[in-house]
Amino acid sequence: MKRPAPSRRLRPKYPNLRTFMAVTGVTQADIARAMHITQAQVSRILAGKAVPRPELAIRLAAYAQVPIESFTWEAARQKGEVA
Repeated sequence: MKRPAPSRRLRPKYPNLRTFMAVTGVTQADIARAMHITQAQVSRILAGKAVPRPELAIRLAAYAQVPIESFTWEAARQKGEVA
């Protein structure tokens, strides 16, 4: 599922990547293809086991219309996903 790149001025529409996926039907594989990363890397980000580098976090946030802050270790800790 290919999506056009949103404008940089858009406010986040979804609170996090998982919600974006649930609402839009976009899969981990779709995100991986769009971001030129592996599906395994998307899985680790969703699980809170990895935090994307700043460049990827910016691209992911724009693609999924989520706040960039949702891709930090602090966000993962608050959800209880990281010790």
